[in-house]
Amino acid sequence: MTRISIIMSVHNEAPYIRQCLDSVIAQTEKDIELIAIDDGSTDGTFDIINEYALRDKRITAIRERTSRGQIIRREEARKLAKGEYITILDGDDFLAPDAISSALDRLQKTGAASCVLELMLYYGKDDVKRYSVEDFPETIDGKTAFILGLQGRLHGICVEERRLYDLVPFDCSCSLYSDDNTARMHYYLAGRICFCHGKYYYRQHRQSETHKVTIKRFQYVLADISLKRELQAHDADTDTLRELEIHRWKNLFAHYKLLRSNAGQFTSMERREALAIIRSGLRSIDFRLLPLSLLLRPPYLPARGIRSYIINEELYFAAHRIYALLRPGHK
Repeated sequence: MTRISIIMSVHNEAPYIRQCLDSVIAQTEKDIELIAIDDGSTDGTFDIINEYALRDKRITAIRERTSRGQIIRREEARKLAKGEYITILDGDDFLAPDAISSALDRLQKTGAASCVLELMLYYGKDDVKRYSVEDFPETIDGKTAFILGLQGRLHGICVEERRLYDLVPFDCSCSLYSDDNTARMHYYLAGRICFCHGKYYYRQHRQSETHKVTIKRFQYVLADISLKRELQAHDADTDTLRELEIHRWKNLFAHYKLLRSNAGQFTSMERREALAIIRSGLRSIDFRLLPLSLLLRPPYLPARGIRSYIINEELYFAAHRIYALLRPGHK
């Protein structure tokens, strides 16, 4: 069995793919395979990957003429993986030479099932920032890791035992955000995760889909619903489900506020779609799990239907405006 499989879904990454592939070849851990699926690129990305595959038998290049999305292609690559461990690499990102060996070393020494890489936000050669300055213990339990992920304090770039993907494959229910679900579920099921100093360089694009204000942003709400179903399917404990419901309830308000604050950027059809998604999220909330201290705080008052929910939120915004007008020093 190969020690580790690196899986990759790429689409029009020609400007960056060579740096990415070079970083794989340069790994100090040599017992690797790279499975790269080209998702309908039109800029020559596949030709570059194939060029590398012809030179290095550890690289498998697969071309798909039509685009089906990153998550679906990742799952296809995952099914082909032969490694004892699996990790993900995007075509515009790259790894430090010791990234894989560092992770495998920590996994062996700690007995953990998942090792978190050190994520570096790459804006340019002279502009690189660490994702988090928070220091974690040598290992933490999976439940804690899951909750830290919900809080945005722990990312999902890691090297993991392949059995975790057998338990929870990639969530293909949404084209955005559902990859976070997969990582969080893997942390939860891993039991224990560890950390290493192997660096993953995550290229930052100002115009990425997750930064744009579009209807796609509301897939976050749908991904949250899918994550709840996954937790329930694995008989998650009540405390973890409660943390997820708190996250989801707060997230519904964040997306209603996003819709309201950017109303002019959405068509009437998109506004209806966004409200329908919020309604789906609302219907799936288990208010019994939410703490009373949260439910008594505007804008988090409970609401069973979308109309009462909108009324609650609009009353909150109206009260906020009145308070701002009456505030001492307001002109």
